[in-house]
Amino acid sequence: YGMHHAHFVADEQFPDWIDSSNIIYVKSSFKKIPAFYSRNTITGTERKISTKAISSDNYFSYNNGKIVYSAFQPDIRWGWKNYEVIRVLDIETGKEKTLTQKTRYLSPDISKDGKMIVAVHCGLSGTNELHVLDAVNGNIISNLPNPKDFIFTYPKFYGSEKVVSAVRNKAGEM
Repeated sequence: YGMHHAHFVADEQFPDWIDSSNIIYVKSSFKKIPAFYSRNTITGTERKISTKAISSDNYFSYNNGKIVYSAFQPDIRWGWKNYEVIRVLDIETGKEKTLTQKTRYLSPDISKDGKMIVAVHCGLSGTNELHVLDAVNGNIISNLPNPKDFIFTYPKFYGSEKVVSAVRNKAGEM
C-alpha cells in the first residue's frame, strides 16, 4: 500500500463513498483522458469503470449505482453553438446514456434513490435556473423561478424534498 496511497493524490477528484469500503472518483492527468474509477479503501484495489466524456470540468455526482455529469455536445450544424447535456453512467454495467439533448445543464446532482436529478440550466439568453429532472427520461419535473437573476452553482439534494445551492447575485456576492 505504501506512503503513495496514504492520501488522495492531486489527479483524483471528487471522491465519494459507494459503500463503507469503496470510493468512486475521477482520475485525470495530462497524458490520459479523465475516467471514473473505484477503489477499495481496505485492499487498495483500483478498478476503471469508464472513460469520461469531454466536459467543462470533472465534477460529477454519485448515488445508488449511478454517476451523473454534464458533457459537451457540439451542434452538428452550427460549430459555434455548444450544448452541455446530462450523461448517466451505471457503474455496474458500464453502460452510459445521454439523458438530455440540445440542453445547457451544469453541475448535476442525483438524488439518493437515483430517481431525480437537479442541475443548473443556463439558457442561451443568459438565464440561470434550477431544474429538477426525471433521472430515467430527462423530463423536467419542476424548475425554480429566478426573478432576481441569481447565478446558481453546484446544487445538491438535501433529503428527498429540498435542494441546496450556492448562489451569486449580480454584484458577485455569494
